Amino acid sequence: MPPENDKLKKQRQLLHSYARYSGVAFQMLGIMAVFIFGGWKLDQHFQTNTPWITAIMAILGIALALFTILKQVKS
Repeated sequence: MPPENDKLKKQRQLLHSYARYSGVAFQMLGIMAVFIFGGWKLDQHFQTNTPWITAIMAILGIALALFTILKQVKS
């Protein structure tokens, strides 16, 4: 294989990695945003003085996002 094709192949693999991991980052942010927003709306609905539901949902969202990301990176 000519060296030009090897270089092109490496560049494509690098671009594929960037696209994959940037997508993972957006997915992680999306999961956390949905959980935090849901907690905030529940706090509003139940009229809590302290945003405990938002805090709990944020922690659950982070845990789910990490689980999802680790599962994707492993495969």
